[in-house]
Amino acid sequence: MVITIYGRCLSPYVKLVLFGLYERNVDEFEIVPINPHDPELVTNVSPFGKVPGVVIDGLALSESRAILKYIVTKFEIEGSNLMGSTAEEKAKVDMWIDLETMILHPAVMALNGHLYNRPNFYSKETNQVAVAENIPKVEKILDVYDAHLAKNKYLAGDFFSIADMIHIPPLYILVNKSRCASMFTSREHLKAWWEDISSRPSWKKVLENNTEDCE
Repeated sequence: MVITIYGRCLSPYVKLVLFGLYERNVDEFEIVPINPHDPELVTNVSPFGKVPGVVIDGLALSESRAILKYIVTKFEIEGSNLMGSTAEEKAKVDMWIDLETMILHPAVMALNGHLYNRPNFYSKETNQVAVAENIPKVEKILDVYDAHLAKNKYLAGDFFSIADMIHIPPLYILVNKSRCASMFTSREHLKAWWEDISSRPSWKKVLENNTEDCE
């Protein structure tokens, strides 16, 4: 089995791929630290030059969510239910993936961009006006999550799934880098869910086993 990951571990999307591999107990892979739109990336793996790209036994894939689905399916572990077992469970998983993609992710990453990316990667001052505009948007979304998690242990029901997994990288930045932990500690059910999913050994391994261009 030959697995090559193209992208830098600092990327939350690369972290998601690593998370999937570790969750499936796959430890042997090569990381090629490459930037978006690199000619090698575009030619061999990712037509639009986005990271991450992966090649697994000759199969080239891009888009972190698609890669994650492939990994958890290909390296399936008996008793693990990351994709859902029934038609109803699978539909719930897909629903929360779509909600993260279309609603939570854009809002959270916009806020992360102002609070974390601008000062740390672009040497720019935080745009406080933009922050003030984005915080209520994220708070409103998290209220919906908190209400849902009051009735469900995990997003798709009583089982941990890839729907939960895809939330961890962007929310990790929000909590630990953008310093918005109070958004979680002030919401009982969201806080319990976050403490549960972010303490998984596979996610801790992502953070612990970073290469030099991570963290």
